Amino acid sequence: MEVNSKKKIAILVISCDKYSDLWEPCAKVFNKFWPDCPYDKYLASNTKAFDSNGFSPILIGEDKSWSFGLKSVLTKLEVKYDYVFTLLEDYFFIEKLDNEYMTKMFDSFVLEEGNFLRLLKILRPQIKYYNEYFGEVENYTPYRQTCVFTLWKIKTLNDILKDDENAWQFEKIGVKRGFNYDKFYCVYKNKFKVINVVIQGKLVPKSYKTLKRILPEINLDRKSFSTREIIIMNIRDYCILTFLRFVPKKIRSKIYFAKNK
Repeated sequence: MEVNSKKKIAILVISCDKYSDLWEPCAKVFNKFWPDCPYDKYLASNTKAFDSNGFSPILIGEDKSWSFGLKSVLTKLEVKYDYVFTLLEDYFFIEKLDNEYMTKMFDSFVLEEGNFLRLLKILRPQIKYYNEYFGEVENYTPYRQTCVFTLWKIKTLNDILKDDENAWQFEKIGVKRGFNYDKFYCVYKNKFKVINVVIQGKLVPKSYKTLKRILPEINLDRKSFSTREIIIMNIRDYCILTFLRFVPKKIRSKIYFAKNK
């Protein structure tokens, strides 16, 4: 059985007005590295509308909370779509995507009526083989859900979101609400590379230099992380990945969920 996901999936860049300086480069880089993307594209913000480079605006209004705003956007999207591919405005592709592979993978996910698909792999030891594109992520797994390069069934994401949570709380605390759902998947291999140019409002120097090579005309007027801050972040990220990949499941889950109650 075959399925065409083109009319069922929307691309959504989740953003807010204070990151408006990233919208134009985000859209340009997206189109540069996925020029044949067949899905409708949207950018969600508060009161500033971004209607450029093939992206349509969705306005949230007052910034009450990250989850409240996203739920508002999903309510608008679900009128036309069943699934949403979520991205953040401060992450950028740095190599071309294989459109045929992406669409076939998305079609497979829709055919299986999946709830969640992570396209950036960090959960290798917890993935059970499912098909040639992705495997199922075991329940009660830390970082089981996120909104960075992920394909969601809109209804499932809407149900899991809690109005007063920020993005960090959605991943760390809201993950427990996701345990009520199966068909949470993750790819076996990363099929594209990305960089995180802005973290907590500040530029990551190395990533920004890479972005400047892709878009020489870009000029972001933001503070940059110091060398010391970058070293601390790298050590933290290394510890998190080591924890996820090598600590036994029962011990890992007990420690993680005791910390993030």
